[in-house]
Amino acid sequence: PPGLFCYRIDSDSILLGGALTDGGSVIAWLRDLLNLKSEEEYIQCEENVFAMYMKCIEENTHNSKPLTFVPFLSGERSTGYRGGATGCIIGLTRHTTPVDLMKESLESVVLRINAILELILRGSKEIVGINDVQASNIVASGNALENNELWRQMLADCSKMNVILDNETHEGTSRGAALMVAKMLAKSAQLPKEPLSITHTSKPNDSAFQLHWSLKKQVQDEAIHILEPMWK
Repeated sequence: PPGLFCYRIDSDSILLGGALTDGGSVIAWLRDLLNLKSEEEYIQCEENVFAMYMKCIEENTHNSKPLTFVPFLSGERSTGYRGGATGCIIGLTRHTTPVDLMKESLESVVLRINAILELILRGSKEIVGINDVQASNIVASGNALENNELWRQMLADCSKMNVILDNETHEGTSRGAALMVAKMLAKSAQLPKEPLSITHTSKPNDSAFQLHWSLKKQVQDEAIHILEPMWK
């Protein structure tokens, strides 16, 4: 499907997915920009972001200081593969704070991850020819998501899926490759069943998508559409 990669693994399996050029690197860039060099300063900023995010969800106050961030600091891979794309923050005022910028940076990457997830689900339905393909869990992997509970909660709220950590999360790619090798050695059409050892689950807030994320998604998509002619 357009916007994703699709690799033929063997005669029975394909790998459908997407890739971001900027994920955790967006937060690393912002930390440098805001001079949050010490871990204590960053943790304090993140705690303030968490409080602001929860207040937005609980009180539906996200429009009080609206920001929109297109996080294409190094071009774009999925979903548009626009190599010349650049980042943009819309809505800055003299009242914008470091906490506002950090919150919007986290949310902007979540929106790009969610765009990939939506395409994967849509593509899966097309490939297998089944309209009711469902997904209820995301297994988080990578240092940025593993070490940031707020980011995982945002992803759960935006995607309306559980975001899971398990004991092998930090080696997710290697684990997947090992399971494929085991499948080939066993000459099986199915992957070996290996239950997750779940250490933490971020569950979606039922009202968060409608109160917060649906509008955020719409506005970021519109911003990308408006900016696209400038990248050519």
